[in-house]
Amino acid sequence: MFRFLISLLLLFPVLLFSQGEVFVLCYHTFLDKKKVDTDISPAEFERHINEIESIGYRFVSMEDIYLNRVYGKKNVLLTIDDGNHSVKNIYESVLIKKGIKPVLFISPAIIGKVKYALKTDDLKYYQDCGATLGSHGYYHMYVNEKLYNDDRATFNREIYNSKKWLDQVSGRETRIYAYPFGVFSPVTKEHLIKAGFRASFSLRRGYMKVPIYMNDDLFDLPRWMVTKRSWPEIINKLKRDAGRFPENNMASQKIKNTLSADKDSKNRKQKIQK
Repeated sequence: MFRFLISLLLLFPVLLFSQGEVFVLCYHTFLDKKKVDTDISPAEFERHINEIESIGYRFVSMEDIYLNRVYGKKNVLLTIDDGNHSVKNIYESVLIKKGIKPVLFISPAIIGKVKYALKTDDLKYYQDCGATLGSHGYYHMYVNEKLYNDDRATFNREIYNSKKWLDQVSGRETRIYAYPFGVFSPVTKEHLIKAGFRASFSLRRGYMKVPIYMNDDLFDLPRWMVTKRSWPEIINKLKRDAGRFPENNMASQKIKNTLSADKDSKNRKQKIQK
């Protein structure tokens, strides 16, 4: 356990004065199906993004979180589950245009094998655009104690095989997991750690703390599932919290200082090369 904590500190370098919070959203499909509560049309999705930005929240990526580039409390991380092909309906038109880099939680069993799913080339393209790939199980099954006791091979495939597949496709280490249906058991966490995952998301409501190691349980990080019915509650909460979370001037200044330092460093290198 001690070695595991040390590895987290190395993975998520931190500065004690940079503690903040991130509101994590969970989307699924963008097909414009009016009778499916979890489906958000592309037009609705763009309105969601604009509403969030209009009340002063900034969108962050998992890379920002890994590298300790997240400050203050008005931060939003966007996650999209399942790998449905409708991600294409909003990726370039909204996400790339807005500079938003989401987490795509993928179940490998369907990728490139059914019409409604993305292909491996799509995943590589989105990763090149800044998205982070995470596991959502292999077949999107309940990874709980019942599955562990009833079918150990299937349980292991949901965790170990999904990570192996994503590692190979992405060419990177897959660090995060999202529990299908938000369901898990203590034994699930044990095997996620054993498999090499660093953190996992449930569907428990709340704010994720940053630096990430500040959370009470790295394998039960909160997310808010976005549906047609839940969106009014979500945006109203963000609006209320925006009033309680005034912009952190020190955090904003630190970001400006960091960007300025990077720019000065580049300028010095250019002068040396000349």
